[in-house]
Amino acid sequence: MQTIEQELPIELECWLLRHGILEVDKSPGGDGHAPIYMIEEEPPFEAWKPSYEGEEPPF
Repeated sequence: MQTIEQELPIELECWLLRHGILEVDKSPGGDGHAPIYMIEEEPPFEAWKPSYEGEEPPF
């Protein structure tokens, strides 16, 4: 029986790496992909500001 080696889509490879299903290759350039680092950013906090002088907050 022959096996066909096929490259995984990058999205699937990232998901598998993130969830620990696929092991990270420690050698530089081992699989042809650069190391991927996920950075989670918090959305900026936007406080309520009055549009005109004397405007009451909606809460």
